[in-house]
Amino acid sequence: AAVWRLEELARVGGSDEGLGSFNVIGDKQLAPDGRLWVLDRQVQSLRLFEADGAPLKEVARRGSGPGELGKVAGFRLAPGGGVVVRDYANGRVLRFTAAGEAAGEQRSDLFGGASWDGVIDAEGRTLELVTVFRGKTQSELMQLRRSADLQRADTAAFPNACKIERTEENTLYFKGGFAYTIPLTARSVSAFTSDGSLWCGSTDEYRLRRFTFGDTVPDLEIRGVGARLPIAASARDSALRVLSQAFAKSGAGGAAVNRSLVPADHGPVHALLADDEGRLWVL
Repeated sequence: AAVWRLEELARVGGSDEGLGSFNVIGDKQLAPDGRLWVLDRQVQSLRLFEADGAPLKEVARRGSGPGELGKVAGFRLAPGGGVVVRDYANGRVLRFTAAGEAAGEQRSDLFGGASWDGVIDAEGRTLELVTVFRGKTQSELMQLRRSADLQRADTAAFPNACKIERTEENTLYFKGGFAYTIPLTARSVSAFTSDGSLWCGSTDEYRLRRFTFGDTVPDLEIRGVGARLPIAASARDSALRVLSQAFAKSGAGGAAVNRSLVPADHGPVHALLADDEGRLWVL
């Protein structure tokens, strides 16, 4: 059997002041040359360190001007060692070079929430899923792809084959058009790959499909065998508490939550992840 040993190569942080003094580390990325990018979320400071841990520079700080940060949802390493940063407070995506210099931005209202699961493909394009709202009660999940220089943005529909339709089995509807997804019911899972393709499927079945951006027909499909598994009582109890809170927020405060709304078992697939070599990992 292979024996692994952890050996400390460098250490960053722990200082009382300067770039090595951290408040809340929100995100970090290790570049191919060993340099380390670190985001201090509390003060909105993006910092760059040498491979030996020595502080190199503060790349960006809090603000709304060019190259400044409002609230960062996350950032990803781009080909060549630079990074792409998603700033949801300022409504934009920014790019920085490997040397920590500002290299362009794109403003957009096509964003998700305060966390970011975007991916940078091998060509430097930024890929993410966004929700486009069409009126007060209708929304549509879309794929968003930005060019490496952030000068172009293209959208494509999320594949119908991987969508989870809202039904009475997975959604509660309240007065005023408010809809709430019942916890632990089937959901879509997806992962972008290094070539810009999208893998997607449902947690309810072991059937995964790969789509080229913009295509509606998959170019590859994986089918596996997986039995449904029972959901622990503690998880169901937690889901019921969440549902009770949803009832309270909707104005139906005193209504009893039917335990049968929460499923007793779940499907075989939990999550997908594509690595930097394009391989798909399935949990």
